[in-house]
Amino acid sequence: MEAIDEGRIITNRGLDSCGDQRVNVGDFSRSPSAQTPVAVVGDAMGRVAESITLEVPGWGWALRAVRGKCEKGQLVWGGVQVSCTALPWAEAVDDRSNDGSLAPPMVHDPPEDGGAARIAGETAPGTAPD
Repeated sequence: MEAIDEGRIITNRGLDSCGDQRVNVGDFSRSPSAQTPVAVVGDAMGRVAESITLEVPGWGWALRAVRGKCEKGQLVWGGVQVSCTALPWAEAVDDRSNDGSLAPPMVHDPPEDGGAARIAGETAPGTAPD
């Protein structure tokens, strides 16, 4: 994984957590330092479904289930150590077959107007408000 420049936005998109589908979020640390990334889960309409904080030990990983319901949703990550030492991810799981699909992180430049990544008008954790 390439280094992620400071100020860039990390997301996972197209996630379904409803019906027979569930989503798990996780982070892997390739650093001796503990990390506490936050995933803000939003639905396709931009409403916040849930905010999840992970406690990731140094050289370790953490995983949590998304309990909020969303269709075609997205995660906006905050508090992730902005470098190649953190690897946040999401996985969609079909509850009928228990088959999972990895949703690797996508890295974006912040909006040109200087605004932060937003879901339902909330500032994503780890970003500065307008």
